[in-house]
Amino acid sequence: MNKQPLTLRPLPKPRVEIINLIDVMITLVAFFMLTTVFAGQQQRLELELPVVQNGENNSSLPEHEFLLIELDHDGKLSFQGSHLPLSALPTVLLEQNPARPVLLRADRTCSYEMVVWIIDQLKAAGLNQLALEVKTAQ
Repeated sequence: MNKQPLTLRPLPKPRVEIINLIDVMITLVAFFMLTTVFAGQQQRLELELPVVQNGENNSSLPEHEFLLIELDHDGKLSFQGSHLPLSALPTVLLEQNPARPVLLRADRTCSYEMVVWIIDQLKAAGLNQLALEVKTAQ
């Protein structure tokens, strides 16, 4: 038997495929964009909510379905996570969908007059579904 040497063609030079790297890069960019948007929603005022003895959660809607209005003890107002001057609240409320419910988070030491003023502005804008957030005693 005659043995012949096996001739192999030379292998091509190694190269880096960047298409896979581009896919990974796009995935990372999309991930960071989405988490950054959601992180913006979490910016809230530091509030100490009033405490109730016999409280229960009557809301069947998730919190992101509500228009969120927050009022701290200094009278600073926040609408949907961003600070808003008091004078701008009536205009912003008129631009909202009247069927959307409103969640009012007010610090327990804030002015009662300010809470009543906000409720009055909600009525004037046609926003009639209001929930007041409280903390349940443990």
